[in-house]
Amino acid sequence: MSFESGGVLADSPSAWRALSRIVALLVGVSAAIVLMGCTEVVQLTSTPVTFDPTAAPAGTRAQVLAGGDPLALAALAQPKELPPGDAESGNDLYTSLGCTACHTLTSETVVGPGFQDVYERAATRTDQSADDYLVESITRPSAYIVDGFSNVMQLFDYLSDQELADLLAFLKTVQ
Repeated sequence: MSFESGGVLADSPSAWRALSRIVALLVGVSAAIVLMGCTEVVQLTSTPVTFDPTAAPAGTRAQVLAGGDPLALAALAQPKELPPGDAESGNDLYTSLGCTACHTLTSETVVGPGFQDVYERAATRTDQSADDYLVESITRPSAYIVDGFSNVMQLFDYLSDQELADLLAFLKTVQ
């Protein structure tokens, strides 16, 4: 077999050896570049990381394995008792979470219902307490859709128990 090198036709074993060395060098350099990109740099932190999961309520595993109702399973994950809330922090959350885009502090409807007297209205919506209804309405808004409204509210299921308590404390003050 022949190949042309710099205008000269080469047909010798030494030319093939040179070509195979160049190919081997290119493969080796490519492998080194790939391996350098795949290394992980470990950075130690001053605070050790601990894993402390919250146990699921009793019976959850059996319900999940049995293909349990998603709404019932989500209800198990809802907090049973919230810490004391701070209305001022709840007001800050009302603004920072963007609740103001859809809810007013009056009875006026924008996209969602106005929050005037929302705590009193919440107590009459279901057989749940007003606190439980509002927590569920915030974390799983599609659970109860009030007549005349659409299911457009985003989930706020990532809020901490303290944030939920603060929002409830704030909503209790909206008269």
